[in-house]
Amino acid sequence: MPRDTQRYRRRSGPASGTGRLQVGGGAVDRDANNERMTEAGISLLVLYCSDLSACHDFYRKLGLVFEWERHASGPEHHAAVLAGGAVLELYPAGAGGATGRVRVGLTVPRDAVQAALEPGTHLLRDPDGRAVELCVTA
Repeated sequence: MPRDTQRYRRRSGPASGTGRLQVGGGAVDRDANNERMTEAGISLLVLYCSDLSACHDFYRKLGLVFEWERHASGPEHHAAVLAGGAVLELYPAGAGGATGRVRVGLTVPRDAVQAALEPGTHLLRDPDGRAVELCVTA
C-alpha cells in the first residue's frame, strides 16, 4: 500500500505560546521556549495483539477503516491509514507476545465512532489492556 509522506512542522501560535501543526518544509522551527523542534513524524505503529479479532473490532468501532494485508511470507494483519498518512497495523501476537504497556492516542469525528461517546476525551482500554486516549470531535 503506497503511503503519501508529507513534512510537518510546528510554528508558534498567536500569543498563546503554544505551537500548531502546519504542512511545510524549510528551516528547523522553535517552540515557545526557543527550543529546537523535530520534524520527525510517526509513519507506522504496529500493535501485536493476543486477540486479533477482538482488537480489530474495538478499533473499527472507534472509526478506523482497516484492510487485510500480508507482506511476503509474513502473517496476515489489519492496516488502517490514519489522517496525515500514518498507518496503524494490528498483527497477531504469535510467540513474541502482545505489545506491552503502550498508550495510543486517536482523534476521531463523532459520526465515525460506533460507540455511545460524546465529544471530548475518553480513556479506554483495548481488549489487550492497552490504554487508548480517544479524542472525539463534534
